Amino acid sequence: MKLTKPLKASDGSDVLPVGAYLVVQLAQSNGSGFAKLRGVSVLVNINGDTQEKPLPPNAVLIMAKNGSFLKAESRKGSNLGNNFISAIVAGVAKAAEIQNRPTSQTSTNSNGFSTLSTTNDDKNLPAAFGEGALIAFLKISKAQTSRVLSS
Repeated sequence: MKLTKPLKASDGSDVLPVGAYLVVQLAQSNGSGFAKLRGVSVLVNINGDTQEKPLPPNAVLIMAKNGSFLKAESRKGSNLGNNFISAIVAGVAKAAEIQNRPTSQTSTNSNGFSTLSTTNDDKNLPAAFGEGALIAFLKISKAQTSRVLSS
């Protein structure tokens, strides 16, 4: 954690300057996004050299203002991982669709004297996977762009 204000001792003197980093460890959590942290060391820049100084056990406890658990807040970030998984699933679905197509298909219409025969011996599954994945990824990206532009 980077300090934005100096860390002060009980007598009001500065212990750590603004810009110092406090290395923290999870001290306690209730599993619902609430936690208490414990400082284990500090990173301080001394004459251009960053040094890590260990802290005595329980010397720095990080809690909410009233001494209770801190509440974790999610920052809206990239959804790339979910988009990637969705694209893979769509690609697999498209490859399965191609694999399940019949090798040959015949259609006959006796009244109009037309006959249609289709043969599909060369099933390119990697190309089908790529097509399905790219189409899904483009749809997802387009939807996300629209949401961002509308907000």
